[in-house]
Amino acid sequence: MLSDDKAFRLIEILVACDDFCNALTDWQAANQSLPAIRAGEPGDSEMLSIVIFHHCSGAKCFEYHYRNCVRMQPNGYSPNPISHERFVARMPRLPPGLFLLPKWLSCQIQPSGFYIIGSKPLAVCHNRRIHANRVFADSAARGKSSMGWFYGWKLHLVINQYGQIVNFLLTAGNVADNNAFVIN
Repeated sequence: MLSDDKAFRLIEILVACDDFCNALTDWQAANQSLPAIRAGEPGDSEMLSIVIFHHCSGAKCFEYHYRNCVRMQPNGYSPNPISHERFVARMPRLPPGLFLLPKWLSCQIQPSGFYIIGSKPLAVCHNRRIHANRVFADSAARGKSSMGWFYGWKLHLVINQYGQIVNFLLTAGNVADNNAFVIN
């Protein structure tokens, strides 16, 4: 059974995801390559909520979390759960939402006077395998962070004094923090 604090956090996540998915419905209707939603299956906002709550729950394995927390709860937080296999088959619908949801939420944050910018390298492969890597050759680049050289991308974050993400950007590894965002 969920504690009151976790249940409140889950409801908060579900409401934000539902509002966002209502705004994203037109795009998904135009994209015919996504798996269809069958009658009685959870909507995209529910699926986004489950994936986000999995990361908040501290569970290490999504399959274990889904089978034991989502499906087996007597009053589970998914009113119409589907099998783990079907959930995984429908997960290709989620990346646009997982990328755009933080952007959408950051637009609702009130401006404040103090911002912090930082970046995190997202390495694609080990440095010895850079020349053999062809999968991300068009988008990844060699860059340097405080931990040394890497090959991949950088995740740039702007947060305010309250720890809220104001903006984020994913760039090639060779883009510096001070060049990632244009500040007005």
